[in-house]
Amino acid sequence: MDENETQAAAGYEFTVPQNAVIQKTATYAKVWGIFSIVLGAMQVVVGLSGGGLLLAGIVSIVIGTVFIGVAGSLKAVVVTEGNDIDHMMDALQKLGNAFLIQVVATVAAVVVAMFAASAAG
Repeated sequence: MDENETQAAAGYEFTVPQNAVIQKTATYAKVWGIFSIVLGAMQVVVGLSGGGLLLAGIVSIVIGTVFIGVAGSLKAVVVTEGNDIDHMMDALQKLGNAFLIQVVATVAAVVVAMFAASAAG
């Protein structure tokens, strides 16, 4: 952003209905983050006992942590004044990172599964 865009964005505030949508999304992101961390912790426990889910559990915990960060940034949009655009951009950056982690982890899991299947057969 150039200086004029930064000054314009610094004073922008979302409306009450827009904040309601953002708040709801923040809540869902936090719930998903907590669920992912709990699921990941259970996978790590199984993985440590030889169940083979250790890596999946670690990825779930990382994803959950990132989604909780997304939720915090979205909540900041709603509860602060004067920096809505900056907070929203931070939330979108974190959300993009969460999606990237999920894509990379899924592709890696598919590749590992294909190699395991070909090695077994």
